[in-house]
Amino acid sequence: LHHHGLLFEPPDGGETWVIHVHGSCSNFYQESFVNPLAEALTGVGVSLLTVNTRGHDAEAYVIGRSVGPQRESWQIGTRRDIFAECVHDLAGWTGFARGRGATRIVLSGHSAGATKIAHHAACADDGEIAGLAILSPGDPLARNLRQPDDLPLENQLADARELVAADPAAMRPGRFLSAAAFLSVFDHLDQTGIFAFSDPDVMAASNWPEITAPSLVVFGGKDAGYVTPIEENVALLEKLRRPGAPLTIETIKAADHYFTGTEDRLAKCVAAWVDELA
Repeated sequence: LHHHGLLFEPPDGGETWVIHVHGSCSNFYQESFVNPLAEALTGVGVSLLTVNTRGHDAEAYVIGRSVGPQRESWQIGTRRDIFAECVHDLAGWTGFARGRGATRIVLSGHSAGATKIAHHAACADDGEIAGLAILSPGDPLARNLRQPDDLPLENQLADARELVAADPAAMRPGRFLSAAAFLSVFDHLDQTGIFAFSDPDVMAASNWPEITAPSLVVFGGKDAGYVTPIEENVALLEKLRRPGAPLTIETIKAADHYFTGTEDRLAKCVAAWVDELA
């Protein structure tokens, strides 16, 4: 599986790389803070590699090898994204970076991408990931499962399992995620509930308390994606953090979920933290 990405390098190269992962329905170039972030990082001698995962865009197609007179093809994208497969994408990208001379790798992720990088760090060997830049971390329970006509989660999981058993590619009627993608998130909250601020018990049972890599978390003070106050989210991150694991939390008060209009401020914040880390 081949992914696209874009590499920004400082003039003299550099051994520290930041690998940035997009959020749901996005891709390696769409987020408006990417260019300011690249400028800020390369300005302190750090490379930025912004990348696609197989969950890029809402829907996408992959064209593979020729099989007889036809070529293989299959659908990917957020609607069909299997969360656990993100570790393969990130292993590929970190391998690429190390092959280009990176000796220190910081993972950056926005929204759902923040959950992916945190999960990858939890699965990685100690010291493999030098740090995590967690931007507007997405709470999977904040919007999903909270619609007026939603059945209890166990009922939805049971329905999704039946759909997958009959057809692994089945879509959930009237829903955005495929049945398999839905199961990959909500049947594995130990992996995907790292930033489930709306349910502290889920977050406590997730991988967040196991992550030791130095972490920067940046919230937008006007982020409408949470059902809990930012202050409570900050307190929960601090409470559940492993003792001694470095944690820096910043809130850009004027920022929304996408840091619209505050891209430069976000970029300077991340670059300063990475520079200090290096």
